Amino acid sequence: MLSSLPAALTNLSKLTYLDLHDNPITTFDQSVMSYLGSHLEIFYVGSSAMKTWPSEFQYLKRLNALHLLGASFSDIPPDAFSGFERSLINLEIKGTNLTSVPSALCNLTTLRNFYFNNNYNVNDDDILPHCSSQVTSVSAITLNENHLTSFPVSIFYLFPNLKTLSISSNQHLDSMAGAYIPSGMILTSLTMGENNFNQVPSEISDLMNLRILDLHSNSLAQLLNNDLSQLIHLSRLILNDNPLTLVEDNSFKNNSVLFHLSLDNTQLPTIPRALLDLDHLHTLDFKGNIMNCTCNDLQWMSSWGHINSLHVTGNCGNKNSHLNEDIQTYLQLEVQRCP
Repeated sequence: MLSSLPAALTNLSKLTYLDLHDNPITTFDQSVMSYLGSHLEIFYVGSSAMKTWPSEFQYLKRLNALHLLGASFSDIPPDAFSGFERSLINLEIKGTNLTSVPSALCNLTTLRNFYFNNNYNVNDDDILPHCSSQVTSVSAITLNENHLTSFPVSIFYLFPNLKTLSISSNQHLDSMAGAYIPSGMILTSLTMGENNFNQVPSEISDLMNLRILDLHSNSLAQLLNNDLSQLIHLSRLILNDNPLTLVEDNSFKNNSVLFHLSLDNTQLPTIPRALLDLDHLHTLDFKGNIMNCTCNDLQWMSSWGHINSLHVTGNCGNKNSHLNEDIQTYLQLEVQRCP
């Protein structure tokens, strides 16, 4: 393992990618960093030995991707990204002792993708910085596994051009209460899996440009008629691994372009009648459910014009007949025979 920067790096005049993470480097030689700064573009760095921010990073003038992994510092100075604030495109901060997203991010004028994951010491009442102006360049953010208990309410204001957002694996996060969602928000993909939502947050209805909504592995027991009624562009809905027992009949009334629906590992006893509104549905994931393949439950599908074009995964769970038969086979061969 390295404890300092090898001087031999100054012999690599075309080096654009350097991975030093998990090496206990505490000081970064100024002459080596200055040399690397003329050509280094992608840099992985960090270990528990890194307790303070290295000022020598300022020499990395051409850096477009910085991955800070496992550093033990709890603070990053406001000018930390000075030197590459106009070139950095991808920033990852993972497994540090930071208590919030650093304010230095406010100065990154070209940043597109920001990943802030596995930072367990965050103060989730104020996780986002207070920038003097909006950060308009960012289009993708992940805030996963940060032990959040409240939703970062200013995220849609601070990042007005956000298209993809993931806030997952925060087992105490159960609400989006207080979230400010500007009109015309262009977010198209929202992932909030492995949290603790027991209902679809009403705030999601204001994200009317959503194409992908992933709420897998929460505590959702019901999908109600109005939960998704404003999401007319929704094409993929992921609800697997929720304790769903009910999908109301008009749940998809305004989601006619939905293409992929995942209901694996729920407590639904049969395919919901709400599918009648889904003229463009191509794939229904229904694995891991105790599925009743009976005429009493599925006869309604015989008059649905898309039964033969629908791809369904999963097996029947009837105790007396059709046990373990593919749901797909049952729908195509048996439903048409229902009286």
